[in-house]
Amino acid sequence: MLILFISIYAIITSCLYLNFLIIPSGNFFWWHVPVLFVISWVIIFLVFILFLILLSQFHSKKTKVIKPKGIYPFFIYHVAVFVRTLFNIKVVFENKELLPKDKNFLLVLNHQSMLDPIVTISILKDYDLAYIVKESLVKMPLIGRYLHAAGFLPIDRNNDRKALENILIGIKRLQQGNTLAIYPEGTRSKGPDLNEFRDGAFKPALKAKVPIVVMALDGFYKKVVGKPFIPSKVFLKICEVIPYEKLKNLHTNDISNHIRDTIIRNIEEARKKYSWLQ
Repeated sequence: MLILFISIYAIITSCLYLNFLIIPSGNFFWWHVPVLFVISWVIIFLVFILFLILLSQFHSKKTKVIKPKGIYPFFIYHVAVFVRTLFNIKVVFENKELLPKDKNFLLVLNHQSMLDPIVTISILKDYDLAYIVKESLVKMPLIGRYLHAAGFLPIDRNNDRKALENILIGIKRLQQGNTLAIYPEGTRSKGPDLNEFRDGAFKPALKAKVPIVVMALDGFYKKVVGKPFIPSKVFLKICEVIPYEKLKNLHTNDISNHIRDTIIRNIEEARKKYSWLQ
């Protein structure tokens, strides 16, 4: 959508420049058309970036975001689609129809690359997806402000009190009917195998009394972040939706083992099914 928006405005700008300035002067050449389009596209894109920078100044990372402001998730979604397009990533998404319609759930998924949260956000358009992330991401200039304003919750592993405060915010947000995502591995696996899960990752769902949606992803570790435009495929699958009624009598360790085994099993099945995942 963002690429289409910029492209349309670039075409309009190029046409106006040609019709009112270049053609009347009698100096028109065919190569003016692609050159003007590229120049217009770049200028409009830079203006858009400048707008994002100015908009970010209206948000302070010191504020507690209980209910994210709609404009920030909106821009994060469209930027995520832009990045996915830039990296030329085709997504094979299975069982999307299993996603709850009411958006009130904890999304639990494995983590292979810095691209997988971007692609997941770009695919789940209707859910204003916010992640529990490591604090260093929210500390990044510009991007950090948008992540914080959109409801991303930073976890400081060296400050238990601050981490607990943000987890409580996440629980409150789930109770209000929002969607939250978490990586129980805690960090990227950067390879085909999953890291061990942290049992505490599932507590927000238990405290908020919401279902857990289990998602498996694969193929992201093969995509080189420093090489955009090169075509690639990735795999996403909704493996299971676990209702709170089934979770409430289980220990977090049991939940962790079940979800990890489920994700591993679904990834193994996908690798047998799709040769490009092998």
